[in-house]
Amino acid sequence: MTDKLLKELGVSEELASSLTEEKLADVKSAIVDKIKTELLEQEDFYASLDVSKLPKEFSKSHFDEGVRKVNALSRQAVDKHLGISEEDKKAWNQDEVRDIHKYIAKAVGVYKSKTGVGSDDISKLQDENMNLKSALAEREESIKSLNDKFESELSARLTAKETETLAMLEASRLQSAIPVPVGLIFDKVFSGIKSKYSVTVENGIAGVRKKDNPSFRVPTADNKGYLTLADVLQEELKAMGVWKEEEKKTEPVRISVEPGKGGKISEKIKEAIERENALFN
Repeated sequence: MTDKLLKELGVSEELASSLTEEKLADVKSAIVDKIKTELLEQEDFYASLDVSKLPKEFSKSHFDEGVRKVNALSRQAVDKHLGISEEDKKAWNQDEVRDIHKYIAKAVGVYKSKTGVGSDDISKLQDENMNLKSALAEREESIKSLNDKFESELSARLTAKETETLAMLEASRLQSAIPVPVGLIFDKVFSGIKSKYSVTVENGIAGVRKKDNPSFRVPTADNKGYLTLADVLQEELKAMGVWKEEEKKTEPVRISVEPGKGGKISEKIKEAIERENALFN
């Protein structure tokens, strides 16, 4: 029982068989690694995390990274709309480049010096320029959106076709246990599987994951492993009543009869019994 428990906790048979006080640290490390691995595969583990207990450095790094990305996008927009080049920014100090508010102020100043017009004229030109660029941006965004939609739909169709093909190959391997050609019932079987699971492809191999959260695999009923595509195919085929259980082979039973006991036996029967006995001897 102890060996089985240690094995379930991730301790190898070699380590368990030579367990000593000196190897306690190795056993503890193996158990901790096993538990960590199992927890990372459990959806409930992430839901139960207390965000307030996360290291401040972790939260701050993600916040700072977000601020940097927003500021970078803002600088690009200012440069684009006001025509600011890298040459224009060579004389700016680090603070003027880093602080987005100072950056905008410097950019407006450069724009004024380039155009040589007053504030009112600048505002008017900026409004007209912004309106024009906004219309162009909307048109570009619309074209980009259509292109992205096309690529996304094409990619989704190709992925779906690849998934279906790999599932069909997996179902074909089970043909010996299916009394009808698998091609005749595959569409119905595959639809049933997709209604319960998320069918994915990883490294050219089709598998199943949780329907509501494909990031996680589906544990088996005894929680000792995870369901494969072959498992759910067999499950669906059984539910449809088209799964043929493998017939168990029975060993021939040898019957010995001793002539002269329990009644008279004809010569013909004696000869038949002797022939059968000769086959088994």
